Amino acid sequence: MFAPVNAAFNKVPASLVLADLKGQDLEQGPNVTRIQSVVRNQVVDGVVGPDQLRPGTRLKALNGYQVVVGSNPGNPAVTMTTPRRGGGPNIGGTSVAHIVGAPIQAANGIVYPVDTLFAR
Repeated sequence: MFAPVNAAFNKVPASLVLADLKGQDLEQGPNVTRIQSVVRNQVVDGVVGPDQLRPGTRLKALNGYQVVVGSNPGNPAVTMTTPRRGGGPNIGGTSVAHIVGAPIQAANGIVYPVDTLFAR
């Protein structure tokens, strides 16, 4: 999993984050479908160890999009390309996220902290 750190959410317009979490109006409730979509963007199929994050490695996110490991030594990057949809930053297109911390071993996989929320 590529888990966005808090600063990653600051790159996304607050109106989009609030619309997803609160819904368009308070009575509607959270946009569960969009929240699930964002999570599926960040999670890849299987367990990927640090030794597998080599430049050019291709992984598949749970949403079916391809994630490619970049070649910047010392500051590894992962790139996801998604179909472009209407307006706003990180809405479709290509998102590049840098791994900004040590991998965290979890009970069901490995978590890599990243500086960007993948395109959605």
